[in-house]
Amino acid sequence: MHAYATRNRREGFALAVAILAIVVIGGLIAGVFFATTEQLRMGRNQQLQARAMAAAEYGQNRTIVPGPVGLGWNAAITNMAMGRVDSLISLNTPDGGRAAVRVTRIGNATYLVASQGTAGSSIRSQARRRTSLLVSVIAPQMNMLGALTTQGSTKVGGSSYIDGTDGTTFPGWSCPNTPPAAVAGIAISDSTAIQTSGCGGLSCVAGSPKIQQNPLAADTTTYFDYGNGITWNTLVAQANKTASGTINGTGPSLVGGVCNTGDAQN
Repeated sequence: MHAYATRNRREGFALAVAILAIVVIGGLIAGVFFATTEQLRMGRNQQLQARAMAAAEYGQNRTIVPGPVGLGWNAAITNMAMGRVDSLISLNTPDGGRAAVRVTRIGNATYLVASQGTAGSSIRSQARRRTSLLVSVIAPQMNMLGALTTQGSTKVGGSSYIDGTDGTTFPGWSCPNTPPAAVAGIAISDSTAIQTSGCGGLSCVAGSPKIQQNPLAADTTTYFDYGNGITWNTLVAQANKTASGTINGTGPSLVGGVCNTGDAQN
């Protein structure tokens, strides 16, 4: 009879633990990589969105702001028909963005300026943002009491001719076919302050009436306030054209059917 010694066999678990650790570490690495990638994409998207918004605001501001940093308001847009859309304004930003501006006339003096900014490439990623602004065009309202309005002593004579009637409509101008009623030839606060030597019988003055005594002619607001908060100083601050010397032969001047702003005699 033989006796054999028996030994209890223990199953190893080190390999299973190692594999589990590899799986866990791999999952953590994959999670970190995924989170980092998503964060990078989010940062890139936010950057593109910010650039697109900046491009939209850039196009909007350049459309309405005059001066060296802007194109300034185009007078042709002011005169376009009600409801018409002008979408010819396209601008590139210094950082490679693009702005497309559409201006719609929605009222007598009200316009909707919509600017769409685009940043990025359509091949990879792209962002678009849109801004809109209501613009009201305010024109100075001058109280024209007469062809000549004065509050001091006035001497009329020589070759001067003062005409308060308005009966000439220039072709191509958007003026009404029926001219407005005539105004006074000379409006003054004190009619006795007018000297008419060399103009017998007021032959050099026309209007309805030729001379009108009006207390508003003595009011300084008649000459320096033009309504809607516009004053003489407001207009002076916006002036960018200077006329010097003697200018003769003034009249409408066009280039390609558009007002020639570079002609001092225009």
